[in-house]
Amino acid sequence: RRLGVLPPRRTTSAESLAETPHWMTSPRMATVAITNLAKVSSAQEAVKMLASMRRHELEVNIFHCSALMRGSNWKTALGLLGVMRHQELLPDLVVCNSAISSCDKEGRWPLAVNVLARLSQSKLNANEVSYTAAMAAAGTFAQWQMSLLLLRRMVEARSSPNAVSLNVAISACKSALQWQLAFCLLGGMTTAVNEIHFNSLTSACAHSYQWLWSYHCLNDMLGCRLSPTLVTYNAAISAGETENQWQQGLYLLSCLPKLKIEPDEVSSGATISCCERAGQWRCALQLLSAASMAADAADAYAYSSTISACA
Repeated sequence: RRLGVLPPRRTTSAESLAETPHWMTSPRMATVAITNLAKVSSAQEAVKMLASMRRHELEVNIFHCSALMRGSNWKTALGLLGVMRHQELLPDLVVCNSAISSCDKEGRWPLAVNVLARLSQSKLNANEVSYTAAMAAAGTFAQWQMSLLLLRRMVEARSSPNAVSLNVAISACKSALQWQLAFCLLGGMTTAVNEIHFNSLTSACAHSYQWLWSYHCLNDMLGCRLSPTLVTYNAAISAGETENQWQQGLYLLSCLPKLKIEPDEVSSGATISCCERAGQWRCALQLLSAASMAADAADAYAYSSTISACA
């Protein structure tokens, strides 16, 4: 029933969509319908959709596959790659990059790296988007070695790392407490350094409780004529929590109003924690009192740290 009447009941099955008249008269509407189907169906449903279109002699092209790839989970994305190869539709770089990104979003970093490695088999040259997506997938799960290896391969492939890929590499070092490598990456950057890079580097130092190096990041930002943000200051304050750097925390917190930066609960909580660990219960109480007067500027962590300081 290629020209059959649509049933009155709403359905998203592959068969009914493929038998809809507008599929044969408007490829653009077919692409829209496929995109909607990808948001609610599984890889199996996607395979049925394409198979049904082929069976009804409806053209299946790279645009349909690309539309189906957008917003798909990793199972749908990888399943679609297999279907495309089976139907002799060569995936382009956009489709492959979408598949890598889908693996990144769901923590399937080995699969992301595998798709990246197979690009050469399809005679495709990976670009900075390909490498960055795979690096992000690896770095999210503390696979910093793989993330840096991909960065190296990116350079070897003459695909110049951009600001995003380098920030992904620094963030991967942060997750693995490799703050020294994060500094090396920033120092070796050939692209323009921005506030996001310094925020990631300061956070990497804070994650390893390297308060002195966090403070150096603040100074280096000013030397590069960049303005530290609330994220930068919060990270620098947090870095001193285990090193009794409560005075440094108070100083950094006091800098925020001068820079017209509104402190948040992280700023107050981290500074109170510094005071708590140094036994400065009076300072902790004063900070809590000041934070409580500001809307949403004191959370449970701040109260808990103050109670511990007074115990």
